[in-house]
Amino acid sequence: MANMNLVTGHGGTEHVTAADAGMLNAGIFGGGQHVMGVGNKFAATLVSNNKITISDGVLLMQGRLARINAGSSVDVTIENGATGYYRNDLIVARYTKDAQGVETMNLVVIKGTPSTTKAADPTYTSGDLLTGNASQNDFPLYRIVLNGITVQTPDPL
Repeated sequence: MANMNLVTGHGGTEHVTAADAGMLNAGIFGGGQHVMGVGNKFAATLVSNNKITISDGVLLMQGRLARINAGSSVDVTIENGATGYYRNDLIVARYTKDAQGVETMNLVVIKGTPSTTKAADPTYTSGDLLTGNASQNDFPLYRIVLNGITVQTPDPL
């Protein structure tokens, strides 16, 4: 009986997993989080005070590869600000893994806390996908600064 997992060898049954592919990517590109130089690199366009469009791109999150297909985009919604308050929201790529091991990735907005003085970024989840123990990890892509009811130009992170 073998004492190693021969991932790219014929073992008699299907056995290559997403974790195997993720470890290969992490070994080649590093275990961090990167927007790759492909497509529009998730360019953000402020459409209105409530809508930001994220263009196509490819990212690598701790070995997990995800993308918005070429020529496509995703709209995210920013909740209204309030006169006299400042707020920072974050647009993140959110990885999740459910109890059955099904993995997904989506763009989500993490709403910050309104303040009458300087706004702070909201907290986000940092999980370790390489150990297989994380059920969530957030990759911040943009800071959205709200000055009262006005949304400023998206700030790439």
